[in-house]
Amino acid sequence: MEASQLYILKNRSFQQNVLKIGMTNKKASARAKQIYSGATGVPEPFDVLFACSVADCRVAERQVHRRLAAYRVNDSREFFRISATAARQVVFDVCSEINIDRQHERPIITVDLITVEEPELPPSDQYQEKYGEILTIPLDELSELPIGTSTLSKLQKERISTINAILREVFPECEESCYDSFSRDENPEPEIRIWEHIAKAFLKVDQINCLNVTEKKEAYTLLLARSLSPTKVVLQKQTLRYFTKEAALKIMTGYELPPKPITVRKAKSEISHIRHVNIKPLKSVIPDILAAQRRTD
Repeated sequence: MEASQLYILKNRSFQQNVLKIGMTNKKASARAKQIYSGATGVPEPFDVLFACSVADCRVAERQVHRRLAAYRVNDSREFFRISATAARQVVFDVCSEINIDRQHERPIITVDLITVEEPELPPSDQYQEKYGEILTIPLDELSELPIGTSTLSKLQKERISTINAILREVFPECEESCYDSFSRDENPEPEIRIWEHIAKAFLKVDQINCLNVTEKKEAYTLLLARSLSPTKVVLQKQTLRYFTKEAALKIMTGYELPPKPITVRKAKSEISHIRHVNIKPLKSVIPDILAAQRRTD
């Protein structure tokens, strides 16, 4: 019997970033053929993009699926909407962690073909009532809460790593720096969810083959701004260099959550934000932000 493996499959009939991630005790190529032969609704065979050995493929599969839960197409199917490079990183990281824990050798890679509608918004008066006084505050006036304001769980770190892998092309940052940024938030869970939605919306842009990195960066900027402000506000404030307003609107429609402005606390003439937004990527692309101010003693 072949060593247990995890695999990543791609079908040319599916959208570019829709991948099947599963386990097998056979060769990955044999499993791909088996899936195709038993799926009468799939017009083309599956291609194996990546496969590697692991000490316990069942445990590994569960951990990978848990880590990628936000990107799962259907809870009852093993398909995920995620880039191949990000999926590869998650699969290999999980297999490596399990092998280390079981005191097995490093996972053996057997196949590697991977090179490394607008949501309804509340009326403006409700928006202000919900978030408080809405102000536009220059980023230079914000000071970040200290690193370690909150403690990230292992699963939260895994989800942040996946977000980082998806957005690395437009915002390269080491994982430890990402962890530090999220740990500044008093409650990181809602913010991680926001960034997962930014990542999912970016994947829809990333599958457009004709876009270069500079254009993808502008799309990322639009999605980041859209997570903070209503679409109309973003279109008014953002200077578009590569996209028309119609194209920008279509990009932002991919972000499915209502906007959530940064909540700030003003004390002793200093303003610090509570909702985590990494200041570093914002400073270069967004001159000021929509924020809800909350005063404290």
